[in-house]
Amino acid sequence: MRLEIRSEGQEPGPPSGAIERKLRLTLGRFHSRVRRVSVHLTDLDGHGGALRARCHIAVRLAPAGRVCVTITEVDLATALDRAAARIGSAVGRKLLEGPIQDGLGRA
Repeated sequence: MRLEIRSEGQEPGPPSGAIERKLRLTLGRFHSRVRRVSVHLTDLDGHGGALRARCHIAVRLAPAGRVCVTITEVDLATALDRAAARIGSAVGRKLLEGPIQDGLGRA
């Protein structure tokens, strides 16, 4: 699983090691199907006071497919916790849908 973490705004987000551990724990059962995970943390207030923060997680699946979750919360840590929990459920649902199709209706 390849992990990319980006952050925007003034508020310091959780350390990247903590983010990686959380996502490996959440997505570990799908490790053979997860190619890439992108995390984008944004302080929407922009002043570090963080009235709102957003966490967007996108997961690329093998052989094809993508699952995304975006959560807005009062701080980055809470947004990350909720987004990580939801992405695990969303990936599980996507993989239960059956064979991933290529856009032309072929598996």
